[in-house]
Amino acid sequence: DVIAADDEPVCRMASQMAFVQVGVQQDAMVDVESEEELMEQLAEMQAGDQTRPLILLLGKEEWASQVSEWVEEQKHGQALRRAPFVICTSVDSDRIGASVSNQLFHAFLPRNFGQKDVKWSLEYCRLWWLTRSVEPYQKPSDQDYFSDEGSVEEELSDEDHCDMD
Repeated sequence: DVIAADDEPVCRMASQMAFVQVGVQQDAMVDVESEEELMEQLAEMQAGDQTRPLILLLGKEEWASQVSEWVEEQKHGQALRRAPFVICTSVDSDRIGASVSNQLFHAFLPRNFGQKDVKWSLEYCRLWWLTRSVEPYQKPSDQDYFSDEGSVEEELSDEDHCDMD
């Protein structure tokens, strides 16, 4: 299932058609033109086929924080059955991707995206879906790797070592 969400009809239609052209079924597409409609559709889509991902083509940066808050609320209430894979389709995606809002999206389509970009985002969604991830990918920081030197020493002492003397 795919929700195309944008208050600009031309932008919404362009993102929808791009995904249909690479094989997404037209009848799997739902378009919404307001944040209120988007939140209603996300709630309705929870009753959909849980064996299939829910993709959100989001053209409005302002709506992304509401989506993120809704997902967190649903997770805490154990009511989240289908987390949306959120793709930024805004013409300002480069700016959004470089801002703090980048954490609210899983993928970004460039301003003048083509079929390769759409296919890439679908492949990324497929990989995300296979891992059943509910959070956007975050690269581990150096602190995650090197935060506790003692734990590294413990790991080394636990491993079998060959003496090459």
